[in-house]
Amino acid sequence: MPFYYTPYCISPLLSTLVNTGIAIYSWNQRKVYPSAIPLFWLMVGMAGWSCSYALNTAATSLSLKIYFFKTGVTFVCLIPPSIIALSLESIGHGNWLTNRRLAIISIIPSVSFFLVWTNDMHSLFRSDFYINQISKLLVLGFKPGPYYKIHALYVISSNLISVGILSSIFWTQRRKQWPRCILLIFATILPVMVEILQPSPVKGFSMTTSCLLVSGVLYALAIFRHHLLDVVPLARAALFGQISEPVLVMDTSGELVDCNQSARQLAGNTLTPRLDEVYQAILARIPQMKSQLKLGTDAPCETYLEDTVEENRFWRVSISTITSTKKLQGYLVLLHDITELKRIEKTVLESKKQLETLNNSLLMKVEEETKRRVAQERLLSNHSRLAAMGEMIGAIAHQWRQPLATLGMIVQRTYAMAAINPLTPAYMDEFKANAMRQIKYMSDTIEEFRGFYRIEKQKILFSPYNCIVASIRLFEHQLTSSGIEIKISVNNCAEQQTHGHPNEFKQVILNLLANARDAILESRQLNHDSPKEGIIAIGMSLSDDSYILIDIRDNGCGVPADIAPRIFDPYFTTKNENGGTGIGLYMSRMIIEDSLEGRLSLLENFEGAVFRIELPLDKETCMN
Repeated sequence: MPFYYTPYCISPLLSTLVNTGIAIYSWNQRKVYPSAIPLFWLMVGMAGWSCSYALNTAATSLSLKIYFFKTGVTFVCLIPPSIIALSLESIGHGNWLTNRRLAIISIIPSVSFFLVWTNDMHSLFRSDFYINQISKLLVLGFKPGPYYKIHALYVISSNLISVGILSSIFWTQRRKQWPRCILLIFATILPVMVEILQPSPVKGFSMTTSCLLVSGVLYALAIFRHHLLDVVPLARAALFGQISEPVLVMDTSGELVDCNQSARQLAGNTLTPRLDEVYQAILARIPQMKSQLKLGTDAPCETYLEDTVEENRFWRVSISTITSTKKLQGYLVLLHDITELKRIEKTVLESKKQLETLNNSLLMKVEEETKRRVAQERLLSNHSRLAAMGEMIGAIAHQWRQPLATLGMIVQRTYAMAAINPLTPAYMDEFKANAMRQIKYMSDTIEEFRGFYRIEKQKILFSPYNCIVASIRLFEHQLTSSGIEIKISVNNCAEQQTHGHPNEFKQVILNLLANARDAILESRQLNHDSPKEGIIAIGMSLSDDSYILIDIRDNGCGVPADIAPRIFDPYFTTKNENGGTGIGLYMSRMIIEDSLEGRLSLLENFEGAVFRIELPLDKETCMN
């Protein structure tokens, strides 16, 4: 038989069952609580060690006892790093144990694992194995190797370090949290004391694994009675290490169970205030907070409260719940100082009021400016109409001068003929025909000018070329009488059309022709009849972006560079002595840009002036 029954196996086997149950529970809680993972590995190590020692004790052959000895050491290697990690998580400093530090404290256990399974080759762990029979108990005897003492010392030291870590809770936590850590301390130190003192009813039989049964029970009490895995470790791991603002951890009864250093500073000048002092100090500052903490509810809330101790200080109080397995475990209370935000809000409100006042005054100014601008536009329009009327009267005078002279000569001739000889009916018919021809010419001139200045309400398709020709015909007598010749080059643009008001476009052309005439006459006055032959050249062409370009060029005095940027400004004129109003070019640009959706500009030129009109072409005529 490889195994036999002995009562000494009972306590290690019970230890195996208890610690295995805790390991299973910890594994199920690993996604909820940070401390569940190190607790799981610790319980696996304790359960595995207890089971291996029970089987070692019950084995009858030397080879089986040696095998179970090796498996027991393997599980013992899990205990040192796990118990240190659990201690750090329990006091809220689990983030200290990084992967690198965990690897460092696992070096000696890793070496122990390797040496125990290769012990047959070097005997550094144990040597001279034998079975020693004491009464009816078969005990494995051995001689310790040089490394065994290092291994045992490290296991004992790691447990003592864990006891020291857990002991720090006595001056950092309230007494309500002490029982949990006291249980952990006893569960940790009890196996160490048994291992050091070696109390045993039979020589060679170790009671350490039997004591692990008591440790397992203590761990179970710490978990299920004193919430080893619950509020404080979770809150510290999740928030305390990251939030610099005051944070309070409340239990379900509304008592303060923990807080961070920022919250402690609110208690005053005390270096290490107790938790009840911190809570009373915060309630003194924010008394409404207690009513905001609605016990038993799992709904988070947020409110804004004023500090009653410091004037003009405000807090945003955020209360959220801490749950475990869908069960309410406590509350997290975060205090955020929003004094600066309140100050900014007050400043913004004041600025808003000032802005509303400014807007009201600005609206009044805009209305006044709009009225003034409308009045100015009306005045400009009237001036433009008067200027156009003056140009029209001048053009009519030029058109009527010749027929009036002819009509006068006919009347005088008829009078002279009547004084010499009686007038025959044939002569009177000739007189009537000649007189009526001149009168009809003058009437047609009036009708043509009336159509030119008629206001158009709707935009239509029109030919810029035809409008230019009509404008030249109206202004031709004034130009020829001044010795000015007009040249026009079409460049296949005669059939192109655009949308707009043709009469307004004629007014622009007429205004530009008048300016060109005045520039040529001024140049003759300044340069002593030079140029003798005045020339106004009108060139039409097409651009690549579907625009028709109309350049009106003259050989007059040109536009000086210092005044060129201002020639389109209202009321700016260089003809003050000759009665210039300064609105012709301004109105021309308004017509081209606003009514015809084009552009009017002055081009650089070394001789005379060049004005360019750009009009968008009608798409259909452009395609043709």
